[in-house]
Amino acid sequence: MMQSLARRALNLTPYRSLNLNPNRSLVVLNVVNVINVDPPSPTLKRHYAASTTPSGPTPSAPGGCVVPTANAFHSLSNSTLTFLTDEVLEAVDGRHGDALDFDADLSDGVLSLRLGGTDWVVNKQGPNRQVWWSSPVSGPLRFNWEGRAWRDSKEGRDLVDMLVGEVGDVVVEGTGDEEWVEEWKQQVEEARGEWEESLEEVEVDEDK
Repeated sequence: MMQSLARRALNLTPYRSLNLNPNRSLVVLNVVNVINVDPPSPTLKRHYAASTTPSGPTPSAPGGCVVPTANAFHSLSNSTLTFLTDEVLEAVDGRHGDALDFDADLSDGVLSLRLGGTDWVVNKQGPNRQVWWSSPVSGPLRFNWEGRAWRDSKEGRDLVDMLVGEVGDVVVEGTGDEEWVEEWKQQVEEARGEWEESLEEVEVDEDK
């Protein structure tokens, strides 16, 4: 019977030291300096790619930005880069591309633009879930997703507005076509409304 009790005690008290006295018919549990410590959680290796859905709490980016999942970040950033290429820059290429030596390339999450001898680079950064920006006009910036826009971490400026403004200035300086630039900005705003609606669908879907 003593052996049976010992086995049961061992099964029920994995964090306690046991003292079995062979001269008595009792199993004495001698608990000395026992500290309840939760076992360590396994380390999670997260790969920030479009096909990855990391588990655990959602990380917070600098500036209070919180992107629901890694998948949501990639969907939002890819959609943004595509919008900048197709809706913002394509019209500039069609109107003044030859005169301003226009060249734009979107590949592997990096948008490179050359216009009028000026170069921009806009690229996504998966590990910290930001969009990074390089411009000879405004310098290097980092953008966080806040609500319905990518906003820079220094002054909260909008990514789309910044590119439209800087590109528009280069077009006006290089061609003098102010009237077309104003029309182009209006067209971008109209296209942006539809694009932002599609982003809301992305955020909802990624939360499921």
